[in-house]
Amino acid sequence: MNKTGRTKYYILMEIMKQAILNGTIKAGEKLLSENELAKKYEVSRHTVRRALSLLIEEGYVTAQQGRGNFCIDRFQIEKTKRILLLVREKESVAVQHLLLGMKKELFRSGYELLIESTDNNVEKERYFIQKALDRKIDGLIIEPSKSEIVCSHQQLYETLRYYGIPYLFIQGVYPGMRNQDCILKDDYQAGYLATRYLIRQGHKKIVGIFSSDDHQGIEQHKGYVKALEKVGISYHPEFIIWFHEEDRWKKPWIGVEELLKNNVPVEGIICQTDRIARELMKNLEIIGKKIPEDISIIGNDLVEGKQKNLTMIFYHQQEIGEKVATILLHKIENKRTETVDMIIPPKLIIGRTTKKRIL
Repeated sequence: MNKTGRTKYYILMEIMKQAILNGTIKAGEKLLSENELAKKYEVSRHTVRRALSLLIEEGYVTAQQGRGNFCIDRFQIEKTKRILLLVREKESVAVQHLLLGMKKELFRSGYELLIESTDNNVEKERYFIQKALDRKIDGLIIEPSKSEIVCSHQQLYETLRYYGIPYLFIQGVYPGMRNQDCILKDDYQAGYLATRYLIRQGHKKIVGIFSSDDHQGIEQHKGYVKALEKVGISYHPEFIIWFHEEDRWKKPWIGVEELLKNNVPVEGIICQTDRIARELMKNLEIIGKKIPEDISIIGNDLVEGKQKNLTMIFYHQQEIGEKVATILLHKIENKRTETVDMIIPPKLIIGRTTKKRIL
């Protein structure tokens, strides 16, 4: 047993399992003999035998009498009728409506939907995908964690592809993986529509609050910049408040509060999410700012009818969920082989948190 408390045979089992999952040991391939494995990994035959026993028990290896041990093509044996959905925050209203659409289509076809929340944590995402490979799944729907950062576990996605398990990105996609199947919201257009609307309402000093580590924030910022450029309004970096997942509930308000303390004439604020918009409205009211008389606010990603008072960028999440599930089922059943690259357009819903400024 080593310092981590794990036995030698368990460590060897993990090493060999990883070699199977990343394709180093191919499906159907004959493994080295016990003596060869013992020599390669500098362990005893007893350790090798225990490790192989675990791999056989977990369904990675099969022992054929008189022939040796072989790597099992685990995912081609039978369909499990299980789909894994990984989202950043499964309790959010938007995700709940997404689920309504997905479940409707998946349950109709007899599939079970497993749901896990990554909390926008890359290591959690890696863990759940690895766990899914152990449990066996037929397909994966993934809202990537920190999708503007290069994916450090791309090998796991290659393993899914190697075993013929289709996966579909939603809400974002990692750099370098844009050629994979994905259904994305048009966040560029969302940022553009929100900014253009405030400009047409007479606003010029417009603050944008965006995340710097995911696809949604980066694309909304691009749309914001384009809307300003189109009417000749100068871009001011100090009007952009960038946040990371770790400080998303503190940084937006800290940034806005600092601008106001420095007497910057903030006329409108575009928020990447509805929750950030609601938090800002609450804090602004505490310090005596009236919405929309003093400052207009636009949220994003709300479910229509949930916050009728808030001017917002809206996507019909339930319809998106239905599309995602239908496309993945077609992939699983080989009814659709071409790469899916779908962009969902946003809609601007006018509420009571924006007001035309009298110049």
